[in-house]
Amino acid sequence: MSKELKPCPFCGVVPKLWWDAWVEISPESGCYHLEANHAEDCYITHMNGMNSTGRASAFNKERLIDWWNRRIGENE
Repeated sequence: MSKELKPCPFCGVVPKLWWDAWVEISPESGCYHLEANHAEDCYITHMNGMNSTGRASAFNKERLIDWWNRRIGENE
């Protein structure tokens, strides 16, 4: 069972998550990609040193979702 992605806490955009298969390596190879198309005035796009595009990749889908959904102050 997969978790749902939370919206950006600043602009409300929900990122897209997809599997990028690396069939040239093997049928099971690849990684998950997450990308959030933040609003132009979103706070995240103006933070120094941040990944303003909201792009991330991981081999583990659940960890990638947990990374995006993490919010300071929320109990895990």
